[in-house]
Amino acid sequence: VQTKPAASHAMAGHSKGSMELHRIMEEGKQRPMPMSGDVDQDFATMMSMHHEQAIKMSDVLLQHGKSPELKELARKMQASQREEIK
Repeated sequence: VQTKPAASHAMAGHSKGSMELHRIMEEGKQRPMPMSGDVDQDFATMMSMHHEQAIKMSDVLLQHGKSPELKELARKMQASQREEIK
């Protein structure tokens, strides 16, 4: 019988930043998405949640990333995502 390795072993060797990105993605999958039945309201709610997740991921890149180009993109994304959430 073959079993999958435990998550900690499957992710061995990944950087702290990569692991944090993975954690944020998994956390997003676990968050309940309240549904109102109104497609406009549901779209706005879910997109806000999605943008919040993007901001968290950008924080990780800004803290752990090396690429100046990606860091600049992350800063721009954060600004635009915050505006869209409003």
